[in-house]
Amino acid sequence: MDKILKYLFPLFLIMFLAAISACKQNSTVSSYYDNNSTTGAGDNNSNGTCGCGCCGCCNTTPTCDTTITILDEQGNPAQNATVTVYGTTTHVYTTDENGQVFATQLTDGEYIIKVVMTGYQEKLDLFTVQDNECPVVALALEPTPPAPTCNGVFTIQEGVKPNLPITTADMTINGQTYVANSSGIITVPGLSNGTYPYTVTAAGYDTVTGVYTVANDNCPDISPIQPACLVTDLTFVIRYNGVVVPFKTVTFIFDGNTTYPTTDVNGEIVISNVTAGSHTYSVSYTM
Repeated sequence: MDKILKYLFPLFLIMFLAAISACKQNSTVSSYYDNNSTTGAGDNNSNGTCGCGCCGCCNTTPTCDTTITILDEQGNPAQNATVTVYGTTTHVYTTDENGQVFATQLTDGEYIIKVVMTGYQEKLDLFTVQDNECPVVALALEPTPPAPTCNGVFTIQEGVKPNLPITTADMTINGQTYVANSSGIITVPGLSNGTYPYTVTAAGYDTVTGVYTVANDNCPDISPIQPACLVTDLTFVIRYNGVVVPFKTVTFIFDGNTTYPTTDVNGEIVISNVTAGSHTYSVSYTM
């Protein structure tokens, strides 16, 4: 008997090892196997057979891939859109020239897509992977609506009565220059909420600067802008005992300068190009 066992034991051992080897070579993974995924040590990525050392002990989670297409409002591919896919993990993609991204190795469950692109409203959507089947996703973006605007109206006039309009005034605001009309009014269109520094200039008048504020999509009415007069003509009426003195040559001293103007039919003389500020004068004549 000892001699029989001595010869049979090696034979049984060889048969047992051969059976294990055959199991390792022929057992296949019963669950999903992704030939494109990175395999671990001992895996066979050429035919999906199990090589982890025992029969039926490998367990790979099923996944699938999907294409997400982003289009603009005209149905054209939206390139360079940022697509974020939220699931068990978060992945961020950028669309190619075809407006597409490729989300890979998605397991069963729900996923949220967020799409962000300059000039368009943010887009949110939801898709579900079920039974290892990924849907094909296509989303259309909508342009960001333009901000509401209003028209700013400015009145430019002299600061002294009768408050005549300054028709030569210019206003620079929001990067543009506008000219007053015959009523001294300047209209600035297309102002949205915000603050707008402005500058008003006119020949013979001081420069005026300020800030115009638009809030709640409303352009407010403001008081007339009244630049100080830099030079003007002054009219003097010459009277004697309350009676005007027409056609009379007078001695007129203005800021120390002496002139000899003659009054007109209304007893008036005019001093031209007087600058803004305080001045001294005196008038005398001989009867």
